[in-house]
Amino acid sequence: MKKYILTALLIFAIGLTSAQNTQFGIKGGLNLANQYGTGLVELLNTSPIIRFHLGGFVEMKLSDKISIQPELLYSLQGCKSSDEIRQNYDPNEPIRNSDFFFNLSYINIPVLFKYYIIEKFSLEAGPQIGVLINSKVKQTLTGQPSIVYNNISSYNSLDYGLNIGAGYDISEKISTGIRYNIGLCDIDKSTSVTKNRVFSLSMCYKL
Repeated sequence: MKKYILTALLIFAIGLTSAQNTQFGIKGGLNLANQYGTGLVELLNTSPIIRFHLGGFVEMKLSDKISIQPELLYSLQGCKSSDEIRQNYDPNEPIRNSDFFFNLSYINIPVLFKYYIIEKFSLEAGPQIGVLINSKVKQTLTGQPSIVYNNISSYNSLDYGLNIGAGYDISEKISTGIRYNIGLCDIDKSTSVTKNRVFSLSMCYKL
């Protein structure tokens, strides 16, 4: 994993020294996050949850058509699972609806290679490294107060994946973008295989 971090830093350094035009900016938006895999995740029959991301970026123009954009983002991800259970598994208790919200907090470092098809519209793709900083599960049971507990020990601390997306410059300062992150790393420490999937919609402001 260290080689990915070093590669990202090297790309960033080369871009700063060779770019014709460098722009710093901030961005934020919504995540539609889910998890896929085998074992427990497959049995849970997960569904997407809406969360958010927030951070900064540096767009380094190498030419009129090509630029490199490293980013540093705080990103909330995870998934939702629903089930029908009995209180304390007692067969005499009524069946209640139970929802589990898996909330994972990451510091993500994507490095995007952008190609401007036309002046304001670009396609982008590139790798991403994520560091897990927190993970909690919220359980809601019909007629009962919610329960929240920490389960960060269930996950690996590092995640990596591939981003693909597109962006549009609304003005010189404001742009919008869509992105799909395909998790390539098994983040689950158990025998289950769990991978992140996140669709993002962002608004960006260039400083």
